[in-house]
Amino acid sequence: MGTGSNALKVGIFTIAGALLVMAAIATVRGGGIASIFGATGYLVKVHFTGEAVGLSKGMPIRLKGSDVGYLAETQFSNENQDVVATLRIDEDIRIYERARVEIREEGLLGERYLSFVYPNELPEQPIWATEDHVFEGSSATGLASLIASANNVLETLDELLSDQSLRDSMTQIADGITDSLDRVNGIMENVDGIIMENQGYIKESMANVEAMSDNFLLLSQNLQEASVAVRDLSTDPKNKEQLSLIMANIESTTKNIDSMSNEINTLLSDPMVQADLKDSVRLMPEVLQETKNTMAGAQETLERLNEVLESADGMVNTATWAIEDVSGTVKGLGGIGEGIQTRGSVDVRGVDLNTDDRLNGDDVYVGDINFAVGNESNYVQVGIDNIGEGDDLNLMLGIGDLRGFSFRAGIHRSELGVGASWWDPAGIGLEATLYDLNDPKFNTYGHIPIGDSVDVVIGVDDLADEAVPTLGLGWKW
Repeated sequence: MGTGSNALKVGIFTIAGALLVMAAIATVRGGGIASIFGATGYLVKVHFTGEAVGLSKGMPIRLKGSDVGYLAETQFSNENQDVVATLRIDEDIRIYERARVEIREEGLLGERYLSFVYPNELPEQPIWATEDHVFEGSSATGLASLIASANNVLETLDELLSDQSLRDSMTQIADGITDSLDRVNGIMENVDGIIMENQGYIKESMANVEAMSDNFLLLSQNLQEASVAVRDLSTDPKNKEQLSLIMANIESTTKNIDSMSNEINTLLSDPMVQADLKDSVRLMPEVLQETKNTMAGAQETLERLNEVLESADGMVNTATWAIEDVSGTVKGLGGIGEGIQTRGSVDVRGVDLNTDDRLNGDDVYVGDINFAVGNESNYVQVGIDNIGEGDDLNLMLGIGDLRGFSFRAGIHRSELGVGASWWDPAGIGLEATLYDLNDPKFNTYGHIPIGDSVDVVIGVDDLADEAVPTLGLGWKW
């Protein structure tokens, strides 16, 4: 009796141990304990275009953070060797047929899993996926793939810079640009000579310009008052009195602009100004000759650049591949997708016009170059302002429509700052930026189109303090 009882206990223990071993093997291979007694649920497929890094049999499948199945198997399609994964979904789980499947990670370097991604809103009567339905899959960007893309770009750049012929060609281009700048300096010296010869007439004509300067100052003061009113209004949306003040300032500003237009007409009809223009035209042949020489130097520079491009054709193909790789990475990180928008601008502005006491009697002319890329919800802006005086860096992240209304924050003119901009489809634009924590400054600019890509730039720098007017031309694309 005792011997039989012991044998029974040994048999039960042996069967239980075998079941535990089978459960462990099934868990490691995928499918869990259910795979021992026959898999449950239903099968669907996922088609991955391109690489599908990190797929492994048995990896979990999640829907809004909860496990709903596992990866049963993977195989290659017969058409173009894309990866097709077979998923087993729990019986009680329904999946929207237009969902996407992404390969994701726990954190940056954590365990990978498959996740069903739904659109922001489902229709009132969604269609659920059935057995053997095929979903589209993609790989979400993690830190590892980002580092790999960055390494590829660095290796490509290293290959480009190691080419001695390319370096020599770039040196020739730099020499050509230097020669062109020397010619431009010669043109500027001729212009200075014209001004010196006509200095007496110019002083008489500047009396009319001073009147225009007073109108600019009054315009600046009105804009400053409007800025203060807008700030107060933002704290209390129901403040109708402040809104009336803003409308009064806008009306006053409009009247001042009309007055400025009349002053410009008066200035152009001044006989002294007309005489100065005739003298300038008389001296123009010398300036045109210098311009011709400058264009010849620019043509030589372009010819050298063309030779460099032809000799580096293979390298350009490699660099293009690397840039596309990084572009794909950035799209994955920021959700930019296929709807990429770009916006660029080159502005030339006169700063501190007719207030020579601040700059030792010299008016300042500067350039701004900025470029932005993004989509309808966010963008990145980079550029340089005040070229020729400060060469200030711009690097800002924006939220909103790149070609409509948006907010941005980051580095503006080498200081921390925030700003907003609005662009009308017709090309009219308004910009405002607050920057520099140590000495806060507030700049406002308006853009008025006068051609397909050319506009007039008018604004005020440091509106809250010194209120320096600025006026110029810009090229947009």
